[in-house]
Amino acid sequence: MAAGPRSGGTTRLTTISILVGLLLVPPWRPCAKGTNGDRNYTTFANIEVFDFDKKGRHHFMGQAETSVDSLLRNCGVPMFLIEPELVKSRRGYSNSGWLTACEVLLESHPTFAEFVAGGCEVSLLVAVDFTASNGPHSDPSSLHHIQPDGRYSNPYQQTILAIGNVLQRYGTDHQYPLLGFGAQLVQPNDELSMVQHCFPLSGSGVEVHGVESLLKTYEDCMSRVLMSGPTLLAPVITAAANIAAEYDTCSRCPSSS
Repeated sequence: MAAGPRSGGTTRLTTISILVGLLLVPPWRPCAKGTNGDRNYTTFANIEVFDFDKKGRHHFMGQAETSVDSLLRNCGVPMFLIEPELVKSRRGYSNSGWLTACEVLLESHPTFAEFVAGGCEVSLLVAVDFTASNGPHSDPSSLHHIQPDGRYSNPYQQTILAIGNVLQRYGTDHQYPLLGFGAQLVQPNDELSMVQHCFPLSGSGVEVHGVESLLKTYEDCMSRVLMSGPTLLAPVITAAANIAAEYDTCSRCPSSS
């Protein structure tokens, strides 16, 4: 399929179908064509049909001129395939066959900006890897090492800060789940727990308020975690899916209050 001005100008190839072989009345598979934001559904489209040749010398069998608007309004109506050269050279020529669009659907796929403009909110969930491969936080070479001067210099701090500062603009409550995995936790009696593969870093619940609280809670938890392992991501992924499901049912959407 090619699209462009009906007369003059330049057309561009937009879609090539999957080959259908050895059939006199071939049923082509469904194909999708994006509009690239063009909402002008009357733009000319030319559908060309070829008889495939494995040596590349495909035989032109005709073309049908249409548009998205026409396909939607005339779904199921045969379109005649015309060979322009035969129109000029053969008296009484009418067509070389017909092509039918059995089903035509127009789907909308909004951009991220359109979702946000429509009121969609983006939330953030942070899961921190406390497995032993990170190294003990007291070691300056550790990925979890906290600088005494309070600078956010380790990779976890930098990542939380960078991503959090971007995503906080797309939400309203600024409540962020903060989880950890792959660590043993120091108990009140100073004994160590079994390895925990999904646990809240805050002692007051799963969520903390704001990006700064994410960073402070992460820093404060270092005194009560011991890097361990193995690395198991399934519990954290399951927890994230369960939290996302709450938003999916709109139990926490502003419109439901």
